[in-house]
Amino acid sequence: MLGKLKWMVGLRLLLASALLGSAVVLDLHERLPFPTSPLYGLLAVTFGLSLAYAVALRSQRWLTGQGLAQLTLDLALVSLLVHFTGGLDSVFPFMYIFVIFAAATITERRGGLVVGILSGLLYATLVLAEWTQVIRPVDFAGGLAPHRSVGYAAYQVVIHAVAFLAVAVLSSHLSYRLRQTGQ
Repeated sequence: MLGKLKWMVGLRLLLASALLGSAVVLDLHERLPFPTSPLYGLLAVTFGLSLAYAVALRSQRWLTGQGLAQLTLDLALVSLLVHFTGGLDSVFPFMYIFVIFAAATITERRGGLVVGILSGLLYATLVLAEWTQVIRPVDFAGGLAPHRSVGYAAYQVVIHAVAFLAVAVLSSHLSYRLRQTGQ
Protein backbone atom coordinates (compact mmCIF):
# COMPACT_ATOMS: atom_id res chain seq x y z
CA MET A 1 0.00 0.00 0.00
CA LEU A 2 2.87 2.37 0.81
CA GLY A 3 4.27 2.07 -2.71
CA LYS A 4 0.87 2.77 -4.26
CA LEU A 5 0.38 5.88 -2.11
CA LYS A 6 3.83 7.15 -3.08
CA TRP A 7 2.93 6.53 -6.70
CA MET A 8 -0.29 8.50 -6.20
CA VAL A 9 1.60 11.47 -4.72
CA GLY A 10 4.04 11.38 -7.64
CA LEU A 11 1.28 11.24 -10.24
CA ARG A 12 -0.54 14.12 -8.53
CA LEU A 13 2.65 16.20 -8.62
CA LEU A 14 3.23 15.32 -12.28
CA LEU A 15 -0.32 16.32 -13.28
CA ALA A 16 -0.22 19.52 -11.21
CA SER A 17 3.17 20.45 -12.70
CA ALA A 18 1.89 19.86 -16.24
CA LEU A 19 -1.22 21.94 -15.53
CA LEU A 20 0.84 24.71 -13.94
CA GLY A 21 3.33 24.79 -16.80
CA SER A 22 0.67 24.85 -19.48
CA ALA A 23 -1.33 27.52 -17.63
CA VAL A 24 1.73 29.75 -17.27
CA VAL A 25 2.71 29.35 -20.93
CA LEU A 26 -0.83 30.01 -22.15
CA ASP A 27 -1.27 32.89 -19.71
CA LEU A 28 1.90 34.55 -21.02
CA HIS A 29 0.89 34.27 -24.67
CA GLU A 30 -2.86 34.80 -24.54
CA ARG A 31 -5.59 35.39 -22.01
CA LEU A 32 -7.18 32.23 -20.68
CA PRO A 33 -11.00 32.13 -20.84
CA PHE A 34 -11.29 32.01 -17.03
CA PRO A 35 -9.70 33.85 -14.11
CA THR A 36 -6.28 32.36 -13.40
CA SER A 37 -5.80 33.29 -9.75
CA PRO A 38 -8.14 30.52 -8.48
CA LEU A 39 -6.33 28.04 -10.74
CA TYR A 40 -2.95 29.04 -9.35
CA GLY A 41 -4.37 28.90 -5.83
CA LEU A 42 -5.67 25.36 -6.39
CA LEU A 43 -2.31 24.31 -7.76
CA ALA A 44 -0.54 25.80 -4.74
CA VAL A 45 -2.90 23.86 -2.44
CA THR A 46 -2.23 20.70 -4.47
CA PHE A 47 1.54 21.10 -4.12
CA GLY A 48 1.17 21.85 -0.40
CA LEU A 49 -1.04 18.82 0.19
CA SER A 50 1.35 16.61 -1.77
CA LEU A 51 4.18 17.73 0.50
CA ALA A 52 2.03 16.99 3.56
CA TYR A 53 1.14 13.55 2.13
CA ALA A 54 4.81 12.76 1.50
CA VAL A 55 5.71 13.71 5.07
CA ALA A 56 2.79 11.69 6.47
CA LEU A 57 3.80 8.64 4.44
CA ARG A 58 7.20 8.62 6.11
CA SER A 59 5.51 7.47 9.33
CA GLN A 60 4.06 4.46 7.46
CA ARG A 61 1.08 4.49 9.83
CA TRP A 62 -2.63 4.63 9.03
CA LEU A 63 -1.97 4.04 5.33
CA THR A 64 -5.58 3.17 4.57
CA GLY A 65 -6.77 6.37 6.24
CA GLN A 66 -4.14 8.38 4.42
CA GLY A 67 -5.23 6.88 1.11
CA LEU A 68 -8.88 7.67 1.76
CA ALA A 69 -7.99 11.22 2.80
CA GLN A 70 -5.97 11.72 -0.38
CA LEU A 71 -8.79 10.42 -2.57
CA THR A 72 -11.37 12.58 -0.79
CA LEU A 73 -9.29 15.74 -1.09
CA ASP A 74 -8.49 14.94 -4.72
CA LEU A 75 -12.20 14.73 -5.52
CA ALA A 76 -12.71 18.10 -3.84
CA LEU A 77 -9.77 19.65 -5.73
CA VAL A 78 -10.98 18.34 -9.08
CA SER A 79 -14.49 19.66 -8.37
CA LEU A 80 -13.05 23.08 -7.55
CA LEU A 81 -10.89 22.96 -10.68
CA VAL A 82 -13.95 22.22 -12.82
CA HIS A 83 -15.89 25.01 -11.12
CA PHE A 84 -13.16 27.64 -11.46
CA THR A 85 -12.47 26.80 -15.10
CA GLY A 86 -15.99 27.19 -16.40
CA GLY A 87 -18.21 24.59 -14.72
CA LEU A 88 -20.38 23.13 -17.46
CA ASP A 89 -18.00 24.51 -20.11
CA SER A 90 -14.83 23.42 -18.31
CA VAL A 91 -12.42 21.16 -20.17
CA PHE A 92 -11.29 19.52 -16.92
CA PRO A 93 -13.98 17.00 -15.88
CA PHE A 94 -11.66 14.32 -17.29
CA MET A 95 -9.45 14.90 -14.22
CA TYR A 96 -11.95 12.85 -12.19
CA ILE A 97 -10.72 9.84 -14.18
CA PHE A 98 -7.29 10.04 -12.55
CA VAL A 99 -8.87 9.94 -9.09
CA ILE A 100 -11.04 6.98 -10.11
CA PHE A 101 -8.02 5.13 -11.46
CA ALA A 102 -6.06 5.86 -8.28
CA ALA A 103 -8.94 4.61 -6.13
CA ALA A 104 -9.14 1.36 -8.10
CA THR A 105 -5.39 0.94 -7.77
CA ILE A 106 -5.00 1.54 -4.03
CA THR A 107 -8.26 0.08 -2.79
CA GLU A 108 -10.10 -3.10 -3.41
CA ARG A 109 -12.53 -3.44 -6.26
CA ARG A 110 -15.30 -1.47 -4.58
CA GLY A 111 -13.16 1.63 -4.05
CA GLY A 112 -12.93 2.44 -7.74
CA LEU A 113 -16.66 1.99 -8.18
CA VAL A 114 -17.48 4.15 -5.17
CA VAL A 115 -15.17 6.93 -6.37
CA GLY A 116 -16.61 6.62 -9.90
CA ILE A 117 -20.14 7.07 -8.58
CA LEU A 118 -19.03 9.94 -6.31
CA SER A 119 -17.32 11.63 -9.26
CA GLY A 120 -20.52 11.52 -11.29
CA LEU A 121 -22.55 12.81 -8.34
CA LEU A 122 -20.08 15.62 -7.63
CA TYR A 123 -20.06 16.71 -11.26
CA ALA A 124 -23.87 16.58 -11.46
CA THR A 125 -24.17 18.52 -8.20
CA LEU A 126 -21.74 21.17 -9.42
CA VAL A 127 -23.55 21.61 -12.74
CA LEU A 128 -26.93 21.77 -10.98
CA ALA A 129 -25.67 24.22 -8.35
CA GLU A 130 -24.26 26.53 -11.02
CA TRP A 131 -27.32 26.13 -13.24
CA THR A 132 -29.71 27.07 -10.42
CA GLN A 133 -27.36 29.84 -9.26
CA VAL A 134 -26.89 28.24 -5.82
CA ILE A 135 -23.21 28.63 -6.63
CA ARG A 136 -22.37 31.60 -8.81
CA PRO A 137 -20.73 30.38 -12.02
CA VAL A 138 -17.23 31.69 -12.62
CA ASP A 139 -16.96 34.49 -15.15
CA PHE A 140 -16.06 32.56 -18.24
CA ALA A 141 -14.91 34.41 -21.35
CA GLY A 142 -17.51 32.68 -23.48
CA GLY A 143 -20.20 33.15 -20.86
CA LEU A 144 -21.96 30.15 -22.35
CA ALA A 145 -23.18 28.16 -19.35
CA PRO A 146 -26.22 30.32 -18.48
CA HIS A 147 -27.32 30.20 -22.13
CA ARG A 148 -27.02 26.44 -22.49
CA SER A 149 -30.22 24.46 -22.71
CA VAL A 150 -31.28 22.11 -19.92
CA GLY A 151 -30.90 19.26 -22.42
CA TYR A 152 -27.27 20.18 -23.05
CA ALA A 153 -26.49 20.32 -19.33
CA ALA A 154 -28.25 16.99 -18.74
CA TYR A 155 -26.40 15.42 -21.67
CA GLN A 156 -23.04 16.59 -20.29
CA VAL A 157 -23.84 15.20 -16.85
CA VAL A 158 -25.01 11.85 -18.22
CA ILE A 159 -22.12 11.41 -20.65
CA HIS A 160 -19.56 12.25 -17.96
CA ALA A 161 -21.23 10.02 -15.37
CA VAL A 162 -21.28 7.10 -17.83
CA ALA A 163 -17.62 7.70 -18.66
CA PHE A 164 -16.70 7.83 -14.96
CA LEU A 165 -18.54 4.57 -14.31
CA ALA A 166 -16.93 2.90 -17.32
CA VAL A 167 -13.47 3.93 -16.12
CA ALA A 168 -14.33 2.73 -12.61
CA VAL A 169 -15.48 -0.68 -13.82
CA LEU A 170 -12.56 -1.16 -16.20
CA SER A 171 -9.86 0.08 -13.83
CA SER A 172 -11.31 -1.94 -10.93
CA HIS A 173 -11.31 -5.06 -13.10
CA LEU A 174 -7.77 -4.37 -14.31
CA SER A 175 -6.55 -3.78 -10.76
CA TYR A 176 -8.21 -7.00 -9.59
CA ARG A 177 -6.63 -8.98 -12.44
CA LEU A 178 -3.21 -7.52 -11.73
CA ARG A 179 -3.51 -8.50 -8.06
CA GLN A 180 -4.49 -12.02 -9.10
CA THR A 181 -1.55 -12.25 -11.47
CA GLY A 182 0.83 -11.00 -8.78
CA GLN A 183 -0.35 -13.74 -6.39
